[in-house]
Amino acid sequence: MAEKKEKKAKKEKSENPGGKSNIVIIALLVLILIGIGSFAGFYFYQKSKSATPETKVVVKVEQTYLELGEYTVNLSDDKEKHYLKAKLSVGYDKTNKKLGTEATEDLIALQSTALEYLQSKKAEDFKSTNLENVKKELIDNLNKRVSQGQFIEAYFQELIVQ
Repeated sequence: MAEKKEKKAKKEKSENPGGKSNIVIIALLVLILIGIGSFAGFYFYQKSKSATPETKVVVKVEQTYLELGEYTVNLSDDKEKHYLKAKLSVGYDKTNKKLGTEATEDLIALQSTALEYLQSKKAEDFKSTNLENVKKELIDNLNKRVSQGQFIEAYFQELIVQ
């Protein structure tokens, strides 16, 4: 009877050789396939992102200039008295004749806007680190006064702060 049990045990082992190892191999194959799929998805996602780059097209605009004149103003400093002497021009697209006509006709209003803006500034605003912000704000204020286009840049031909 012992012989029958041994034969039966050997038969069961030969019918199911490596049952647990088959499951492990299948699980490893599934994990490998998931890894390959994830890598491929990431690779193609990155490739599609780089294939359609978001580039800004910089269009060089030929400018013409409108002189707003020379200003000597008291600055709005609290503790010390400072004044500013500046000669100012603004640039706009040369092809925009309507803006040129409008700006020339409304020159006094634009000069007044620039004067009021400059008077509202403090001496520290005209340091080289802040000057770009001053120009941008000035352009924004002047652009509110015109309807036929936009001024692009402000230029100081002369700038003295004392």
